[in-house]
Amino acid sequence: AGIKSPEEDLILLFLSVDSRLKEFDDDNRTWLDDVTDALILSPSIEQNQDNINNFPSGTKKDSKVDTKPTKDGTMQPSNAVSFAVDTSSSDTEGNVEIHSSHVGETLSFDQKLRPRPSSATGQQLALSNGESYPTPLTQSATALRLRTYNAFPASDEALTSHYSADLELSFNLWMCADGIDVLASSYARVVVDPVILSYSEKDISGPLAARIVSAWMSGHGDDVYADKILRAVAERSAQDSIIGMTKDHSMSDRKILVDKIKVLNDMLVRISSEAKHSSSFPTGLGQKCRPFSWYAQNVHPQNDFHEEEDLNDAKKRAWMNGPTTKQEGATNENNLPSKPLNEDNMAIISKASPVNIKYVDASGGHAEHPHKGATDENGKFGYVHD
Repeated sequence: AGIKSPEEDLILLFLSVDSRLKEFDDDNRTWLDDVTDALILSPSIEQNQDNINNFPSGTKKDSKVDTKPTKDGTMQPSNAVSFAVDTSSSDTEGNVEIHSSHVGETLSFDQKLRPRPSSATGQQLALSNGESYPTPLTQSATALRLRTYNAFPASDEALTSHYSADLELSFNLWMCADGIDVLASSYARVVVDPVILSYSEKDISGPLAARIVSAWMSGHGDDVYADKILRAVAERSAQDSIIGMTKDHSMSDRKILVDKIKVLNDMLVRISSEAKHSSSFPTGLGQKCRPFSWYAQNVHPQNDFHEEEDLNDAKKRAWMNGPTTKQEGATNENNLPSKPLNEDNMAIISKASPVNIKYVDASGGHAEHPHKGATDENGKFGYVHD
């Protein structure tokens, strides 16, 4: 119908191809009502600005408007909201079952820029009694005002995959605006069908990762993040491309993988540098937005891009590095616990007695066998089954 007055706002909803919005409420309230309350200040709130300034940031008001302080001390609506995400599954007879998510579940990414499930901290949940909490990445459904979207400094047309565009949208919202909150208090939820779009398809290719890194991790000391992520992406691509790794862990195979990682890393660095000269590449983000180091420390502190490798990555890395020899007198720091034991574990260890697990030869120098109890084909004892 069009905009009737300049004061009206248009709401923009991004919905993933594998998702649908479902409302679990008996009355006539819709997801749009919740989004409107979260994103747009009502006239009554604007007229009572002095009272709003008394509310702490990040808490829910009686009007359900989640506002944040501006530089001049006044309050403004949230920039974007996502919904809680449930998953669905169906049996052989076609019956669909919806599996509800838990409060505090969010979405983030690892140092290879791969999406990974995450969770809000207890402090973040306590600020709004679990009604809303920040998420590092946009969820399967994200709503924001059209004027907010049009004001984004980055809109790279070369980001052709869903996930790379989600990364850019998330960085725009966090580093250039006021972030994304999961609207857990809404009766509307997102139901994702994992069959439509697998988790691996929500990944990002090496060239697109290099383009993201070039745009958002330049200057302000962010080069350390750029180097780490490009190296991790190169390792992942090299490991995925090497098929039929030999079981003998030969030095030639390891050298092939190491050389391939170097080639891919150099290629990603070159793509990252050349991307700055393309027509749709976002410029001036260093002057318009916060640095990536701020995002890593304040929005993504649980990861900080130093997370432990999963088992498959650890095995591949050990294979790539090859066998190592331990020098005499050296200590293996990898055997030290990464985290201190809690009080319960310490209490158990303090009561445990040392046990001698030294090998004892009970066969008399292999002259006798202590477990000969079977009979052979002649019925004589002494047969040992292997």
